Amino acid sequence: MHGGDIYSEKIKYDFSISVNPLGFPSWAKGALKNSIKKISFYPDASCRTLLHRLSAFTGLAPENLLLGNGASELISAIIRASGVHKALLFSPCFTGYKAALEGAGAGIFYLPKALGLPLQEDSLPDQDWLKKNKIDLVIVTNPNNPDGASAGKAALEKLSVICRNAGAFLLIDQCFMALSDNPENHFEIPPENTIILRAFTKTFAMPGLRLGWAYADAGLCRKIKNQLPEWNVSLPAQEAASALLSDKKKLEKYLEKARRLIKKERDYLSSGLERLGFRVFESTGNFILFKAAQGALAGEGDLSSGKSSLYHQLKAKYKILIRQCGDFEGLSTEYYRVCIKNHRENRHLLHCIKKNLENQDKSGGKNGRN
Repeated sequence: MHGGDIYSEKIKYDFSISVNPLGFPSWAKGALKNSIKKISFYPDASCRTLLHRLSAFTGLAPENLLLGNGASELISAIIRASGVHKALLFSPCFTGYKAALEGAGAGIFYLPKALGLPLQEDSLPDQDWLKKNKIDLVIVTNPNNPDGASAGKAALEKLSVICRNAGAFLLIDQCFMALSDNPENHFEIPPENTIILRAFTKTFAMPGLRLGWAYADAGLCRKIKNQLPEWNVSLPAQEAASALLSDKKKLEKYLEKARRLIKKERDYLSSGLERLGFRVFESTGNFILFKAAQGALAGEGDLSSGKSSLYHQLKAKYKILIRQCGDFEGLSTEYYRVCIKNHRENRHLLHCIKKNLENQDKSGGKNGRN
């Protein structure tokens, strides 16, 4: 179950997808609109203009860059290119990895990670362990989804060395990095066994356009590209992203404004949820993981379908969609994730949760709080 399903039922506020709360940048809207005039033409299969501008923005050569129809397409292509038989995931993590690995016939080993805490150097598996368990691909998300904890550079560099010595590939998913407290906007080619994944989707609030990108050693990029279909990046996505990258000054100002808003509103939402009695896990990203006690609001009420959970109550009563996290490895239905939106929307979310809890108390039901 992914977030963003605003089609099954009428939704007014979608807190289930974690995209930039500032919305799609204004200076690129004209290019997106004009791209409709070219809709009868094929897009550039080589994405030349977009690659040129992404190269200028990152300082990386075009041969070290990959573009995909969203990060999800790139994840699947990376898995196929690596010829993985067994992968290591740090749980809980993005559920899309499991689907892509199972689709490729690969096995999965989960290593639990403490919620709200960064991946530490002393908690990493060593190369002998990876070899013993026949791990040939390791995936780490930074900041992690769903709890938003960021791993330090030293831990990731050490993990890259461990993987290289064990003969394993390392995929570092940084799709939320640009909106985090530690954006790390310096780009350099990683070791030949390591791939860095990013996404225009989250960074620029354009999930409907679908555009992910990655960078790696040129040889590894060629292997991954061979797993991608032709014309995989649509013409509107290419035109919009090219326009975004055309003005670096505006882009950096936009991202800095977004990070300031996210940090301020994340503190506001976290404090509000804690006051309502939920356990909130520390995040450095543009989303928050929080936990309700087992009971009605955790999806374990008197209905086996979970219709009395906070997720269903917010959706039914207030047309608010949040992410229920019971399908994340190691989590259960009492965990929820919400994205950071603007102050009015965040305030409305807290108001509706509070009102719902008060109604639960009045009816004599369990309030679901710790």
